[in-house]
Amino acid sequence: MIKKLSKFGLATGGTILITLSLMASSALAYNNNQNFASTYNQNVQQEASLQQKALTLGVNNSSIASINSTVQLINTEVASLYTAEQALANAKPVTVSIPSSTPAQSNLENKINQLKSLLQKGTKDHKGKHDDDSGRGKQIKIKKWRADLNFLKWQMNQSRSSNQFWNAHPYNGALTTLQSSILHLQSSAIHYLNEWITLATQTANPSAPATISGLTYALGTINVPALGASPVIDNVAVAPIVKSANGTILSDSGLYTLSGPNGATGVTINSTSGELAVAPGATVGTYIITYVQNGVAQAVNINVV
Repeated sequence: MIKKLSKFGLATGGTILITLSLMASSALAYNNNQNFASTYNQNVQQEASLQQKALTLGVNNSSIASINSTVQLINTEVASLYTAEQALANAKPVTVSIPSSTPAQSNLENKINQLKSLLQKGTKDHKGKHDDDSGRGKQIKIKKWRADLNFLKWQMNQSRSSNQFWNAHPYNGALTTLQSSILHLQSSAIHYLNEWITLATQTANPSAPATISGLTYALGTINVPALGASPVIDNVAVAPIVKSANGTILSDSGLYTLSGPNGATGVTINSTSGELAVAPGATVGTYIITYVQNGVAQAVNINVV
């Protein structure tokens, strides 16, 4: 819905919200990037360690070669962006002094003076009048003039504080955006280096587990048995299927672990067979059974109710 403009061309709804939103966004971006130097250096160290390990494993297939090219491209761009970031961060931004009264501010001052005059005259004329139709109409006008005057004063304050904002944020958030882009690219390089290491390790040892799937339990949801009853047993219905990187099915020789609600009691697991036992009085909640073989894992949920 379009707001009706007052005599002075004011739509007092959206302008305040938009301005405050932009100011809040700038403050948030500044807070998110104030630790840029520390995070950047940590990423540099982590990437250097991963790259040394990756290069030791070698580039032994086309996928790893593609990853290597991507990491090199990312690092080239990071170096370029970091040079730009340092130039902006270390430069002494220009400090602009706007004249005390600009044409826009003079226009606002004229409108403020007009409203003050209307309010002064309207308030004086309204005193002593009976609360008839004419009096109520004048009262409504006075309230409207006061609202418009308050908004014009707010606009004047915003105009005067604009120069302070630009002196505090000379690049209008561009520096923090640049820093954020650098950190995102560093994270990408770290991700791809980890992918490189994983692929190279699997290629070097084709019998190493790469994926686990298929693990399911017979019940899945278990009711806590009554006091004095025997524990309820839930067994593996479908054994985990362990495959190497080339798709070869390997024998399952991993272990089962159990985690549940904090302080949970009465639920236990056989780490070798995966047999789950729920005793009377057991803590209700969702339990996670994880099958792990040589660092590769699959998890399933069991609900105890």
